[in-house]
Amino acid sequence: MTGPWADYRPEDLATPRGVRRNPDLVWSWYRMRRSAAAAARPTAGHLALAALERLVPGCTLITQNVDGPHARSGSRDVVELHGNIGRVKCFDCSRVPETFEDTEAVPRCPACGGMLRPDVVWFGEGLPPRALERAQQAAAGVEVFLSIGTSNVVAAPWPDPPSV
Repeated sequence: MTGPWADYRPEDLATPRGVRRNPDLVWSWYRMRRSAAAAARPTAGHLALAALERLVPGCTLITQNVDGPHARSGSRDVVELHGNIGRVKCFDCSRVPETFEDTEAVPRCPACGGMLRPDVVWFGEGLPPRALERAQQAAAGVEVFLSIGTSNVVAAPWPDPPSV
């Protein structure tokens, strides 16, 4: 693995088991990723896709990115298939708090007190049903479909996804 994953095992940072085993490590790593994402500028490609959306009525952008470059580029109709690291959700009640202040070592749900986690798809998890449904609906009736910057393949770093 390369980039932010280079010094870590994905199963330690991006699985429910990993966050339960070492929530401080996971939260520290995601704080670093959120900080890097907030400092990153959209690329020419992100800006071009936002411009395309303004020119083409009904254009929907479906992305695997979790760090929000499309919204920062000005895209308005974005389906984030893998979630967004800027949001959190509760392990216990599945709520997504409207606001999130990352001031605790391991943040807790304001509704039930359960442990919060980044609202991203981790290894071994399925895609969020609402996002998947929106993506399927958008793709069903298109005249043109562009697939840019992806192999559309995700390889697990282990033979079988870890059990939750």
